[in-house]
Amino acid sequence: MIGAGTVGAAAALVLCKEPEITESPDALVAKVPGELSQPLEQRRSLVMTDATPAAALVPLAPLMGFVFDSRSLQFDLDRAELEPGASDALSPVVDFLNDYPEVSVRITDHTCWLGSNEHSLDLSQRRADAVADYLLSQGIDRDRLFVAAEGESQPIDSNLTDEGRQSNRRVEVVQL
Repeated sequence: MIGAGTVGAAAALVLCKEPEITESPDALVAKVPGELSQPLEQRRSLVMTDATPAAALVPLAPLMGFVFDSRSLQFDLDRAELEPGASDALSPVVDFLNDYPEVSVRITDHTCWLGSNEHSLDLSQRRADAVADYLLSQGIDRDRLFVAAEGESQPIDSNLTDEGRQSNRRVEVVQL
């Protein structure tokens, strides 16, 4: 005699059989099997194969993005020329862009509230351009660099103190 429990178990075996695994033609190649989160919550399987040449294993850019916020990259008052120590401050950006040649970045400069808004925007643009020019001099392609000037519009600290104004004068480089 077959009871309701036996029928239910048999139905579960039929309805819940293991999914068939197929290799997707657009699967990403990785060194370890697993899943990679994609924008808009899409997922693609990662395929590991011994037939993949080592040269084809290109490092994937970090999904969370690269963000460089340097308050150590300071400019002289009302100047847009990089100081001699700027190469040390910008070396993480150069290294990242060399490691991930498919990545583009936005370079944004911010100023404090000293001077008029128009002057701050102009100064901010010239400073962001100076950072982009430095990256170009290090072999980074121009089409990977986008420049923005925010002037005094996005303070992160008080403009009422010297320390606060210094914090507000900053360069951000963000992965796009």
